[in-house]
Amino acid sequence: MMRKIFLSFIGYIVYDLTRCAYIYNKVYMVTQFVSTVQRYSFFQTMAINNSNLCIIKELFVFLYLRMNNIQLTPFRKGVVGVQFLFVAFGATVLVPLLVGLDPATALFTAGIGTFIFHLVTKGKVPIFLGSSFAFIAPIIEASKMWGMPGTLAGIAGVALVYFLMSALVKWQGRKLLNRLFPPVVIGPVIILIGLSLSGSAVNMAKENWLLAFVALVTAITVLMMGKGLLKLVPIVCGIIVGFIVAALLGEVDFSKVQSAAWFALPGSLSNFHWPEFAWKPFIYMIPVAIAPVIEHIGDVYVVGAVAGKDFVEEPGLHRTMLGDGLACLAACFFGGPPVTTYSEVTGAMQITKVTHPQVIRISALTALVFSVIGKLSALLQSIPQAVLGGIMLLLFGTIASVGVQNLIQHKVDMNHQRNVIIVSVTLTLGIGGAILDFTLRGILIGVLMVICLMYANSLKSNRWKALCCIIGGILASLVVFFYLPGGEGELTKMSGIGLSAIVGVVLNLVLPKDKEEEMREG
Repeated sequence: MMRKIFLSFIGYIVYDLTRCAYIYNKVYMVTQFVSTVQRYSFFQTMAINNSNLCIIKELFVFLYLRMNNIQLTPFRKGVVGVQFLFVAFGATVLVPLLVGLDPATALFTAGIGTFIFHLVTKGKVPIFLGSSFAFIAPIIEASKMWGMPGTLAGIAGVALVYFLMSALVKWQGRKLLNRLFPPVVIGPVIILIGLSLSGSAVNMAKENWLLAFVALVTAITVLMMGKGLLKLVPIVCGIIVGFIVAALLGEVDFSKVQSAAWFALPGSLSNFHWPEFAWKPFIYMIPVAIAPVIEHIGDVYVVGAVAGKDFVEEPGLHRTMLGDGLACLAACFFGGPPVTTYSEVTGAMQITKVTHPQVIRISALTALVFSVIGKLSALLQSIPQAVLGGIMLLLFGTIASVGVQNLIQHKVDMNHQRNVIIVSVTLTLGIGGAILDFTLRGILIGVLMVICLMYANSLKSNRWKALCCIIGGILASLVVFFYLPGGEGELTKMSGIGLSAIVGVVLNLVLPKDKEEEMREG
């Protein structure tokens, strides 16, 4: 009992000292820190003079750096978690609206998918999964050919790509990642993740620049001048003020809120049907998943940089990919769009400096709650796009800045021609909107042959095994060519981050390296 009282007493003192460190400026904080210490009889025997002032300063710095963790109470975690959902809400419900799916179902699958991801990654990676924009065009085209039930079953093909990549990373380990994705490749990919989203932010904001400006200025003001809890929720403040101004100007449509039911199950759950599995949509979706998989790798690096942790090492990229794949499989089962890592939430974490995975799980729980409370979901959908666009202008730029920091921290020498070529070509293709068209049959043949040749190359000591591997690849390619769909006229497109990252990886493998770079990549 006495031990608990003593620990509670010490905890109260630490909290009080931390509050003093937070309120006053740096010069006055040290003086206030000392006077606060002397208030407690427990410390009155301590001689506070110039000789031990350095010790006090060291303790002050420690408490100041730990301030955010001490003050992030369960209530504040809940508020920040809801804020992060606000950031992801617009894109999460927009994708199903564009492809003809139920927005409430998308919220439900985003929440379920995020929980699955955190379960697989041991609850260590602060990532939120939401509806993927990469699948809008493929879902629309596939639904015309095979209907929505068959198309949703095809999402299982996306999960298969994640599973295969997870197994490959687990098999080859960190050495493969260092070889394919060194800082000179990851840096520009992270920059592209931020800049590629900037176009959608501007398109949303230009619907009403006044509302976008109000939301943006409010968020920046709260971020720069807010204290305590207020400083943790600049995004919510920006959205609320922007929404109020929009309502006063008559820019908010409340008709959907009035007509929405208070409680209702998502459409796919109230009218559940088993997915109708078919090979054609399954195979059609496989190459489309390449870009989201590469973006997933970039997002994991971004989140690691923001949180100051190496999530590629622990819990491991194989776990994050497996979690994303299982989340896509769950989305397929429940009738929602494929999910992917959300860079918007990462940008919000960079601004608020809150990177606790528990906060993201609160966001996922909030998504599940909103999916069954019709009034709340409809109210969030009534937020003008311009208000959300103003907030996104702030968030997406912070992601690009993380990419620049990545290049600087890893000391990528931009005086080296090789590095300049990789970075410049990767950025130019991504920002310029390059698009590559290919047939499904052709990409499958190429993937099979590349895998077989890579494996054959790893069997240099056994020529017969290597020869058998190449022959097997040729036979498999012939089977693909003659028996699988995806030939005449069925084109698949690759663009944006996926295409740019692949080009960056190829350039990094092809262009000659100096000895120091080869040793660093293993």
